[in-house]
Amino acid sequence: MAEAIMFWAIPAFFLLIGIELVAARVMGRAVYRANDAIASLSLGVMSQVAGVFTKALTIGIYAVAVEHVALFELSATSPWVWIAGLVLYDFCYYWLHRAGHEVNLLWAAHVVHHQSERYNLTTALRQTSSGALFGWVFYLPMAVLGFPLEVFAVVAVIDLLYQFWIHTELVPKLGWFDRVFASPSNHRAHHAVNERYLDRTTAACSSCGIGCLALSSRRTIPIPWSTARARRCAASIRSGPTSRCTPPSGATPGGRPDGATGCGSGSASRVGVLPTWCISIRSRPSTLAGPNSIRRRRAH
Repeated sequence: MAEAIMFWAIPAFFLLIGIELVAARVMGRAVYRANDAIASLSLGVMSQVAGVFTKALTIGIYAVAVEHVALFELSATSPWVWIAGLVLYDFCYYWLHRAGHEVNLLWAAHVVHHQSERYNLTTALRQTSSGALFGWVFYLPMAVLGFPLEVFAVVAVIDLLYQFWIHTELVPKLGWFDRVFASPSNHRAHHAVNERYLDRTTAACSSCGIGCLALSSRRTIPIPWSTARARRCAASIRSGPTSRCTPPSGATPGGRPDGATGCGSGSASRVGVLPTWCISIRSRPSTLAGPNSIRRRRAH
């Protein structure tokens, strides 16, 4: 069943990407850049090719675990098993995703997803090719509790597909929905490189509740997306009060023009004398050093 879902999901992905591209043009929003989108799609293809081999590892280990160490024998015919399986899978994914932002080895696998300089639906397809090598560990609790292999495989696909639509700038805040589920608004904060947003909103489907400690989506600070652009802005900020970090064309203090992806704006600049559109940002490295590791190092 999982394969059938993915078979129909892939053309739907490209259809939605096309719709987003047209909608962005109509709205006058610069949310796509050809080379960035091609890079994201290429990494998605690489991830799927690698998945042909790594799936044998993740599914194989889960099958062995559920057969030999399961404490309960849950039936795949019960709808409650499917519902509980989806909730528990999302809970496990939360901890995998959170660890991916705190553990160097896991960040090395996950960082590719955060290196896009534009935030659009192609970013959702910008996936790792090595995450499965260690990610399977986080889902072993489901096997121990006895969730059938079929349930595990299908809820994994559902959880993954849900995350696709939240990678867009075009969907505004959704009120109460943002506080209950992962949404485009709070996931935009997750992909931001502003200091206050780093490593936040790591849930997949639910944004609050069991294990999903998300940041509220009530914010007005525009956000830069890319690690590379953040490094360039941060380098300018480090030069001191006479920083050459200039605003994007048309930017005003406290904001930026629609669609711009330059220095983000904010009120928490550590430099103090810099204008608010040039917030002090700590960039994410593309090395094995995860963001929280750097924070801990600086503390010592």
